[in-house]
Amino acid sequence: MKTTPHASAIVAAARRHLVPLGVKQRGRSRFWQDDRGWFLIGVEFQPSSFAKGSYLNVGCCWLWHVQPHFSFDLGHREEGFYRFTSSSEWEPIAEHLAQRASELVQDYRLRFRSPTDLAAHYERHDPATFWDRYHAAIACGLTNQIGRAQALFRTAAAEASPTSPQWLKDGAERCVALNADLADPIEFRRAIEAEVERGRSLMKLPEVHAPLAA
Repeated sequence: MKTTPHASAIVAAARRHLVPLGVKQRGRSRFWQDDRGWFLIGVEFQPSSFAKGSYLNVGCCWLWHVQPHFSFDLGHREEGFYRFTSSSEWEPIAEHLAQRASELVQDYRLRFRSPTDLAAHYERHDPATFWDRYHAAIACGLTNQIGRAQALFRTAAAEASPTSPQWLKDGAERCVALNADLADPIEFRRAIEAEVERGRSLMKLPEVHAPLAA
């Protein structure tokens, strides 16, 4: 893969600021990830189709949503587009983007040390979309907030209709199944731990085999 001067500067800056934190580059891409076991923190130095340069996207992907790719389940665009004009002008920009990414990774680490923190986040920020309700319901179920988890699963499942896209129908069915598992909190936790392992496998992450802490 051909490396451009502005891409090389981003990689060099990211290595200075992200590698010491244990954040790893995915192949030779402009995406870096911080593996937290039950979720990933993703850093994307996103290119543009209209000019050389970069955006900065940073956010979290909850791994109990089984899928083969990273999704910004919380967080996303942190810096607007910076256009590359010259190497001398670009290097401090790359440094700024990598430094900002480092700060955000550390912030997410502190904010979400366990599903308890995520449940508290959704208590403060009422979930308004299907996926937010889905993730909030799981976080509440893992922290023994059974009544709130059940209500969130029911609300999320009710969004699906016969004319809904297939992903929403599938998600609604998963809500119904997980809501039933809440009758046995231990079984529910095992189900979510299995989902996390499946999600990690699809994303080609190493196995962890560690109980999911509340």
